Amino acid sequence: MFGDVLALDNYEGGWATHLTYNLATDLVDGGFALMRRSSLLVLLLILSACGGATPTATPPLNTSIAQTALPVVATQAIIPFDQLKASDPTLIGTTGRPQLVEFFAYWCSVCRSMHPVMEDLKSEYSGVIDFLQLDIDSPATLAARETYRFQGLRPTLVFLDATGNEVARLVGAHPHEIIADLLDSLVAVGG
Repeated sequence: MFGDVLALDNYEGGWATHLTYNLATDLVDGGFALMRRSSLLVLLLILSACGGATPTATPPLNTSIAQTALPVVATQAIIPFDQLKASDPTLIGTTGRPQLVEFFAYWCSVCRSMHPVMEDLKSEYSGVIDFLQLDIDSPATLAARETYRFQGLRPTLVFLDATGNEVARLVGAHPHEIIADLLDSLVAVGG
């Protein structure tokens, strides 16, 4: 019991570890050594509090929050997910620009959680890539679901070049950076 408590004062394997081990052993074995070592431990702890302790290396503190913060993307007001208007599936491959087609459902919790990411990307790539959101529960999307082999996993993101050919696909929740990398590569090859 005392060995566990005193092990918290482990100064990089120094004197406190040695005394902790011996004190715990003496508590089990009994004897006068317990009183002697306990007194020595108290004396050393008092001295260490007065500045006699061996200094330990302390990692530098991260004082800049900006180093760990996610990049801020300027966005317009995000449309609430429940008010999202599904795209017309006949627009797939007809705009002359690369497209990101999202197969989603209004009742899908993963789709709902991805909505802010998708809105940020839509704002970021506005005018370069067209974003189409197809409601999988709508009968109007049946042909698109068959053409792009939608398997029922939501959301399914299909990346299309300017001619409507599939270039990449993601299924499920993904961070902004992963989707943006695929969009960047789509734009880099000229759509």
